[in-house]
Amino acid sequence: MHITGQPGYTTAIERAKGFEDRLPEVCPDVKVVDTQPGDWNREKSQQVMEAFLVKYDDIDGVYAGDDNMGVGALNAAKAAGRDGIIFVGATNFAVGYEAMGAGDYWGSIYQSPVDDAKAALQTAIDVLEGKDVPFLNYFDTPKITQDNMGDYTKPVF
Repeated sequence: MHITGQPGYTTAIERAKGFEDRLPEVCPDVKVVDTQPGDWNREKSQQVMEAFLVKYDDIDGVYAGDDNMGVGALNAAKAAGRDGIIFVGATNFAVGYEAMGAGDYWGSIYQSPVDDAKAALQTAIDVLEGKDVPFLNYFDTPKITQDNMGDYTKPVF
């Protein structure tokens, strides 16, 4: 199952495309059965997951475009008594970090607004100094799992 962000929103489009493009490369035997928007909203994502749970008897995993939506989906599965579903999200929100610590959420992707702000400020300084800057900046967004979450500080957001 795939729960996306708000339709038409650039971040939602790019995250979904990244997931859809990369999944067959790293997990060729995994099939996405259904995709629905969660609109970056925990409650809406819980409702989406409730509908998935009614519609599908066998769900192995859920990827959500951010941890807030992923925890909404997790809450629906817990309320329905559906154990054994693997939940993965992105952006490493505090709720996802806490759910990982509880053993309920498999993992996320590190994304720090502090790192984003530092990169934006450095880019602005580089432009003002007349340096060549790339059209797109890239910085590492490592995987965070239950196994390595201790290497990362719990987010404040």
